[in-house]
Amino acid sequence: MTSDLSRIPRYLVAGPDAVAAFHHVFGISPTLRANGTYVLSSITWKEGMLRVCLTGRLFGRAMIHLQPTHTPGQEKLTVKAESTDAPSHPQVERLVDFLHNRLKATPIEDLLDWLRRDPKTEAMSGVLSEGLLGGLRAGANLAPKPYAHTWTGKPGEVDQWGLFFDDLVFVFTALSRVNFVLPTTHVVHGCHECTCVTPKIRTRSFFLFYHPRRPHRPAADWLRARLGLGPQYLDQPFRRISTNMNEVDTVRGAEDKLMQAVALAATGQGERIVAINATCLPKVMGEDVGPAISLARNTPKVHCLSQALPLTHDTSLYTDELEFGQDEPQVMRDLLLPPQGRCLEQEPDGKRIDLVGFPDGPDTLELVTLLERCGAVVNALLLPDIDVAVCRRTPKPNLQVRFPNPNYTRLYHEVFDAMADQIVTPPAPYGIDDTRQWITSIAHALSLDDSRVHEVLNSEQGAIQARWDELSAIARKNTLGFVVDQRVLPRLTDPDRSFGLSLARIVREMGFGIEVLCYAPEGDTSYARHQLSDMPVRLTPFQTPLQLQQRLREGSFRAVYSDRTLDRRLTRAGQSQFSYADFEMGLAGALRSLHRLVRACALPFYHRYASLLAGEQG
Repeated sequence: MTSDLSRIPRYLVAGPDAVAAFHHVFGISPTLRANGTYVLSSITWKEGMLRVCLTGRLFGRAMIHLQPTHTPGQEKLTVKAESTDAPSHPQVERLVDFLHNRLKATPIEDLLDWLRRDPKTEAMSGVLSEGLLGGLRAGANLAPKPYAHTWTGKPGEVDQWGLFFDDLVFVFTALSRVNFVLPTTHVVHGCHECTCVTPKIRTRSFFLFYHPRRPHRPAADWLRARLGLGPQYLDQPFRRISTNMNEVDTVRGAEDKLMQAVALAATGQGERIVAINATCLPKVMGEDVGPAISLARNTPKVHCLSQALPLTHDTSLYTDELEFGQDEPQVMRDLLLPPQGRCLEQEPDGKRIDLVGFPDGPDTLELVTLLERCGAVVNALLLPDIDVAVCRRTPKPNLQVRFPNPNYTRLYHEVFDAMADQIVTPPAPYGIDDTRQWITSIAHALSLDDSRVHEVLNSEQGAIQARWDELSAIARKNTLGFVVDQRVLPRLTDPDRSFGLSLARIVREMGFGIEVLCYAPEGDTSYARHQLSDMPVRLTPFQTPLQLQQRLREGSFRAVYSDRTLDRRLTRAGQSQFSYADFEMGLAGALRSLHRLVRACALPFYHRYASLLAGEQG
């Protein structure tokens, strides 16, 4: 090793400018990057070797190693590929041959200069796994953190005491998770005691939280029954294996335990998922999980998800914990796309639909039934539950209908764009008007019979209209409350920020009045008035926690929105609570939603005992 190299830290993680520079060094043009042919996701310098993580739409992921040679008269640099997803793929081989000729006379010091020039390149100490090194840079989430993480004391941003819209509630629910309907083994590398405090998982998935009122999947099971398949839960048995690290392991390491656990998880018949979770302790120790990941990936019929690898969902709600990042879309492509995935051709002039991104529940089954009454045929529900068996038994759809959820934008682009020729993303079917528009837009895209569609919609709406009118008359006598600041106001007005639900417009359609408590340190509520100018809304400013409690007690409303379960700020003020979980899709779902909100306003308990609840502790 030269003296120049001896002054370079043993471990470097390239910053974003260095990664961008290496695209030019590798001869990867902006066009090749934009179309996904070659993209460099991370670059690390570890123990005398430059490791470049490369992704491509045709080969998945590959690792390219650049290492200096020290024999006089020979080439100064060797280039070789260690492909992880598709060994010896011709596209990877072509790039390696090109780089060998392009860089063989280049000193490694010249390449390392690009890393050192970037002020965001990080020097690490200790023995860190290659996956963790990559994850420290490329695994950083680029999306805004949830509201609970982002308060900085800026003017117009309220602290936790005034936060009622909280995205953390939606972490790993049916609106942000991915669940593979396959036998799954979760390998936890860490202390077993920490694993035991994790909540038991009722639905046999390793995702911890599900959205309220959606513990079952009736629409998916109805579609499976039509294909002669059993319920989804029978196809996804779940087990967890722990390496149970102890005090000795923290000194001597437990990589052998991890290898044994992964080998046990990978055994079995048929396709299966092995999810490897390196917890806090082995990460701090610098355990090398790379060999265990390679073992799982190289086992036939095993699809590996690993936290240790870089990249998380671009719009994930909760940074990088329990995210499997770049693994997820690659495993989805392997399972759903040819040659292993869906291979049945599209039916000419067919009316088949894939619903993608829709959280399953009774309301989803009602939508499926409504579509089929209109003349469509629903193929499958794909995402958040990846039902491999259903996908492979149904032909390519004539139309793919997506739920407007920005958390799935990356998956929509990387996986589901290739699964249909025609794609629509109408507004989510919440409320009567949007449900009718949703059905009509799908019918138009499939060229369904207009008279039949209108007849079905009118019949369905007619079945609920009398009860809707009765409840709406009650709603017009009541007001709902919302608490906002400049940051969270879009959750009230923008369906893209509220998982397809335009809260203010839906409650106005139901007949409720709206009062908005606006955090306004200077008393100026114009920021809310501008965004709510198209509907009659009462705006009330507040500046302090004491003033907020006073506004909650004295407001004209009888129920207030909060994402948090049993919000004591409301009960102490004598107010009932409602939340996103009270809203369902479809026409019948709209009626149930209206009934829940009317019932919340009519509940006398909190108002009656407000003086006693105001003194509750805890």
